[in-house]
Amino acid sequence: MTTRQIHSDSAILRVCVDTLVAEHGRWQVFKSAIVALVRSKRRTTVVSSTDLPQWLRHDIGLPPIADPPSSAHWTYR
Repeated sequence: MTTRQIHSDSAILRVCVDTLVAEHGRWQVFKSAIVALVRSKRRTTVVSSTDLPQWLRHDIGLPPIADPPSSAHWTYR
């Protein structure tokens, strides 16, 4: 990335932020930015591949998980 490209990117961002502030006001833009920061941190969850249903595992190419052995043979002893 060149210095010229960095300056043009920051100029574009500045124009966008200035437009938002002109339309909605400083405090509304500030509050929305804070809410977006908090919301992005809160929504981060880690999903394990073992939590996925069998059909979804099959769709994305993962091997199926074998069902645990039935404990029915212990109930008739």
